[in-house]
Amino acid sequence: MGKPAADLDGLNPDHAHLRTPILVIIILGIVTAQVVEVCVRRLGTMVRRGAELEEVI
Repeated sequence: MGKPAADLDGLNPDHAHLRTPILVIIILGIVTAQVVEVCVRRLGTMVRRGAELEEVI
């Protein structure tokens, strides 16, 4: 098995310092998308059950 991010080994040395920030931004984007999905599903469930806004707050 190759080392992690082996495809970035040929990266231009001038841009090598961007490897970590780019990976962090990608990971945070994925986590954000998952949190949004969970919130939308929960809201959809509340709407289907007919929950009043006062009950949620």
